[in-house]
Amino acid sequence: MKPPAKTPVEDCLALDVLVLSRAGLLEPGKSARLQLQKGGRDTGSLRVAMWGDGLYLEYEVLSAAGTRTGVNYVVPVVRTPAINQGERVWFSCPGCHQPVGRLYLPPGKKTFLCRTCNDLTYASRQKRANIWQKVREELPILKEDLLNPRLSLARRLKAAEGIEELRSRVESAAAQTMNLLPPALRSVLVEARTRGARPIPHPATPAAPEAKRARGRPKVKRDYQRREPFHEGQRRTPTEAFCVKCRRYCEPEECTLVTFKNGRPALQGRCPSCGSNVARIVTTSEAAAVYQPKAAGSRERMNGLEGGPMATCAQMRKGDIYACPDCDVELQVIKECADEGKCAADQCKLTCCDSEMELRSDAAQESSWADEAGG
Repeated sequence: MKPPAKTPVEDCLALDVLVLSRAGLLEPGKSARLQLQKGGRDTGSLRVAMWGDGLYLEYEVLSAAGTRTGVNYVVPVVRTPAINQGERVWFSCPGCHQPVGRLYLPPGKKTFLCRTCNDLTYASRQKRANIWQKVREELPILKEDLLNPRLSLARRLKAAEGIEELRSRVESAAAQTMNLLPPALRSVLVEARTRGARPIPHPATPAAPEAKRARGRPKVKRDYQRREPFHEGQRRTPTEAFCVKCRRYCEPEECTLVTFKNGRPALQGRCPSCGSNVARIVTTSEAAAVYQPKAAGSRERMNGLEGGPMATCAQMRKGDIYACPDCDVELQVIKECADEGKCAADQCKLTCCDSEMELRSDAAQESSWADEAGG
């Protein structure tokens, strides 16, 4: 096996400032003799003593000739404020004078220096594992990450890329191995591979989840698209109101004339399907007569206008029914005008389908009441 280019720190004696600080040996006047170990066996002793702002070291080193030489010197100790309360202690390397946490004594050297000054490395950096060993170690971990649905999409995609990289490296190593074989053996292996070898399946890339809408107002304005229609059908008669719950137009029941807070008149009733309140805003000319769906009542005189043109406000009486000649919409007067004779003629006319509504005759009203009684 080829020796490492640099000496690893695992083969050196180490002096850790954190261990000495926790043991209380960096306090003024403290001293002790430490037993040095390497690889689980004792390699000598080291005397330490706190002297001013430095740590006094005294020990013996073994030379190449087998003789022991005593060495003693002072390593400066530096203190810096910590992020929280207190302070942090460092060694000042005797070689580069940089604050470090550990000093190392390599074999054959006499002074504790930092890793940079001793040109040291780690044993893990010197390992040269072959591709087959790497596949045996990393492939199970990458496969587990790829098939784990709890991991993030980026983590699973990274595992898929790692498997693909191992696959390409295995194929490259196999091709290099084939080139080193004799031509006769190479042809035999190629023929056997083409007969019974199965292709290496590619790792399945996990499907990207649907992007969730970000909370809050979107930064980019998007075109609004309604998934379902807001309402069904169209208004068939002028008296139909829109029910928000049913989302359709309906003929309100128990219709009455109301006035909103803004002063606008409206017809308010109930939806025949769900019973919700519905309302339809009417014009000023329609507010004097309110639609009552076949409500029974006492017959009033028709003022001599049976089947005739539209009456004025002074001629309208409670109970009179006016009908549209085109769509058969009926409006019944439930309240007489309080300002009789003072209204303008164009403010008390009822119109529908671009034409004036006509007063129904007694015969038509009697048939309507008969139908209600029979129903």
